[in-house]
Amino acid sequence: IQENKSWRDELVMVFGDNHPHQVIYWANAFRLPDGSPGGLIGSILDITPLKEAEAALREAKDEQEAIFLSGALGMVYLRQRIIIRCNRKMEEMLGYEPGEMLGQSTRLWYADQASFDNAAQEAYPRLARGETYQGEWPFHNKKGALLWVRISGRAIDPESPEKGSVWMLEDITQEREAKRIATMTARNQQLAQAQANLNPQEQIEDIIIPAGTIEYGQLLIEA
Repeated sequence: IQENKSWRDELVMVFGDNHPHQVIYWANAFRLPDGSPGGLIGSILDITPLKEAEAALREAKDEQEAIFLSGALGMVYLRQRIIIRCNRKMEEMLGYEPGEMLGQSTRLWYADQASFDNAAQEAYPRLARGETYQGEWPFHNKKGALLWVRISGRAIDPESPEKGSVWMLEDITQEREAKRIATMTARNQQLAQAQANLNPQEQIEDIIIPAGTIEYGQLLIEA
């Protein structure tokens, strides 16, 4: 008051409801006409709802951060196909050290420029329409080894592409290999069953014809 200053601060006050409230206050000192200190004029604003909302947002952000970092799937945030952020699972999947991919183009995931361009032509028009893109793509890890990923992505704001997109990736290399082996096994079983259903003469001809010894097979049949 002596210095005739103004100030602002936040504190906790107990109101008439006997509950603590977060408040912000402003105070201004004033002087009397004769120049002597006159007192303070101020105002108090209850910001408890604001503080509660901020705490809820922080908690939600912390929860999202925990999900992002500990997710079982690879997660990545892209802007203009540049890697802005990714979780550790994503780095491990592709064989990179923590933070090594940040700031780099997703071109490093693809075998060639054509694959990189094709992925954009297939996925980004859907994101621009507000849709979720889902697909399976061949990627290459840091050492150049091929892996297949199931990928799902969505734009943060379809009307503002500059805000980027968020993607989830799952390594399905082993899953695809298992399907390939199962398909081959089923095909071989069908061929074996078809062979077993042939009569003896057809079986002999079937075996001998590929070797180019039709005559020899005929002699065996006659015998």
